[in-house]
Amino acid sequence: MTLHYTMLSFELKEVDSMADTNRLDLLREKMRQEKVDLVYVPTADPHMSEYVTPAYQSRAFLTGFTGSAGTAVVSMDEAKLWADGRYFIQAEREIKHTGFDLMKLATPRYPGVLEWIEEKMPQGGTLATNAWTLSEAWAEAIQQVLERKGATLRTDLSLVEDIWENRPELPISQAFLLDENYSGKSTAIKLEELREDLENRGIDYELIGQLEDVAWLYNIRGGDVKSTPVLIAYALIGKSDAFLFVDETKVPEDVRQALAEEGVGVLPYDAITEAVRKLNRETIRLDKNSLNAYLFSCISDSNTIVDEANWTKLEKAKKNPTEIENQKLAYLKDGIAVTRLIYWLTHHENLTDLTEWNVSETLLSYRKELDHFLEESFTTIAAYGPNAAMMHYAPKPETAAHLKRQGFLLVDSGGQYLEGTTDTTRTFALGALTDEEKKDYTLTLKSHVQLARAVFLKGTTGTLLDALARQPMWQEHLDYKCGTGHGVGYLLSVHEGPQSFSKTGKDIPLEPGMVITIEPGVYKEGKHGIRTENVYYVEENCLVGTDQFYKFGGFTLVPFDREAIVVDMLTQDEIDWVNRYHENVYEALAPHLKEEEAEWLKDVCRPIN
Repeated sequence: MTLHYTMLSFELKEVDSMADTNRLDLLREKMRQEKVDLVYVPTADPHMSEYVTPAYQSRAFLTGFTGSAGTAVVSMDEAKLWADGRYFIQAEREIKHTGFDLMKLATPRYPGVLEWIEEKMPQGGTLATNAWTLSEAWAEAIQQVLERKGATLRTDLSLVEDIWENRPELPISQAFLLDENYSGKSTAIKLEELREDLENRGIDYELIGQLEDVAWLYNIRGGDVKSTPVLIAYALIGKSDAFLFVDETKVPEDVRQALAEEGVGVLPYDAITEAVRKLNRETIRLDKNSLNAYLFSCISDSNTIVDEANWTKLEKAKKNPTEIENQKLAYLKDGIAVTRLIYWLTHHENLTDLTEWNVSETLLSYRKELDHFLEESFTTIAAYGPNAAMMHYAPKPETAAHLKRQGFLLVDSGGQYLEGTTDTTRTFALGALTDEEKKDYTLTLKSHVQLARAVFLKGTTGTLLDALARQPMWQEHLDYKCGTGHGVGYLLSVHEGPQSFSKTGKDIPLEPGMVITIEPGVYKEGKHGIRTENVYYVEENCLVGTDQFYKFGGFTLVPFDREAIVVDMLTQDEIDWVNRYHENVYEALAPHLKEEEAEWLKDVCRPIN
């Protein structure tokens, strides 16, 4: 099969992040005209994607905040932006002159979004939002709040979009099929398994709104969203038919024919609304968290709704043996690129001439040299010194910090390969370190190893295991305001559920084949940020009687900075783990490096004691 992958020039169409108070003035004038009291602006597209194409970045346009997650609410005299702990520092900087105030999620003294809406909504008032970019689940949650105030929810308005001049156009990329040598399972087999589940559950139709789920089910990829190789599309599957709703200009004839052979028909993207309207007296499974409120409103009340995660969600998370083996190759390739970057920086004669931007561009150039590399899996975080305290900081050419022969550089990056999606973070010294920096680095490493070494019983959730990573930090009265790890897709989103390591995550048991990151960190504003991130997969350990135990197998092959480790802070088990890991790194990478790089790596990976 010929690949028709198109790398889009998103950098030419990115949303202007320089929002100002004039945009609030324009919005409030629209609010007066429509007699609206509050406007709710989520971060979403019609498919509730984490990363959205520029045409749907309404919240970024309005607020100036460019992070991937956040919610804005505007009244006639207040404007609030809710963001989580990953973005507190970044958000405060970016909204400084926009008229918005930061509301810190999960932080005492800061009310949540719904709580604030209920407080500010006048009796009998009106809240407006765009039904296409609002999940049905959130629409219902907002409606419950408004009912208590006798207020009205209007979803027929798109007030932010109305004031958005030169709004980017929707992307048009070309679809390509992921060969079974990469996917490990044909679309026909996936549909057969899905229909078996529908039959067992007494369900007639599966309606899928999330882009990654559609892509996985049909083994189809595209370039409609930066860093996430998907097409903007829906899927509807019945007992005897299956359809892909997509802009037909994106589907080459050979792809269309191949889909037809697998039992999938291709229909226009906009045809999904009529297809849904025609469903009558059917039982339909859908996920209100990933289906927009407008499309849900098209479903007749004659139908029975089963509101739960689509079958694809969990099945996609459990990688099959082919996907696991392919991902090992992807991480070998990526390890070569990241390790070469560390070598380049370590040996650069004029380090102070370099900026964070030079680092991210050099790393990208190394990845581009590798077979089957398509694009970055997210915008590289190359953060020097205090910038690394912003968890999702990304350098820009005009503002990137210059490097120095002191302190830490944090690089969090990944790639999209035909063999899978990668995500790796390393923090390494550019020169002399303080005792505090070394201690924090070692704490981060201890936290990482504690969880990576875990053996756990079948049925154990990521929420339960999360505490293993935090314990070394808690002993020092430290914590990090984010989860410890997230799932990773296969040539899909770098953030994939339902599994995670988090204090407040869903109680999803970890199962064999699930891929998940381990990435604890120490973040001190004005000082430094330290994170070590490897990607692992769940595999069987042993069966004792009726008790099935699991463990983590590793993908990532990049050395830690042994010179930043305070060895006395590690237990012997932790030392042994690090030494075994470094031995594996050297054996895997050395044959693919230049002689001088391999010699350097041998020294870097020598045992600590």
